Amino acid sequence: TYYIEVSDTNGCVSFSGTFTLNDVGINEAIGGNGMTLYPNPNNGEFVLETDLLGQSATLEIFSVSGQLVHRESLAESGLLRKEIKTSLEDGSYFVRVTLTDETVKLGRIIISH
Repeated sequence: TYYIEVSDTNGCVSFSGTFTLNDVGINEAIGGNGMTLYPNPNNGEFVLETDLLGQSATLEIFSVSGQLVHRESLAESGLLRKEIKTSLEDGSYFVRVTLTDETVKLGRIIISH
């Protein structure tokens, strides 16, 4: 089980909720888990393709500092192709899809306007 800890120069600390990765290596954790994000880089609009295995899920996007910057629910589905539209600033972001059975899929996107 993992969590993200963010602290500022004033000593304030914030923690994310915990999450479990079922993968053991970098290739599996980032991009090798059956989730495709394209185009990448993009302008804040991209396509997410994955298999939700007949479950509903939550899509979350985190900044590299661990801040949750986008969250939405994904309806119960099998194969999913969803256009995601955000107004995020230029930068690198982590995308996490968590299925109802707690399976976690991770990816990374780069936004450049």
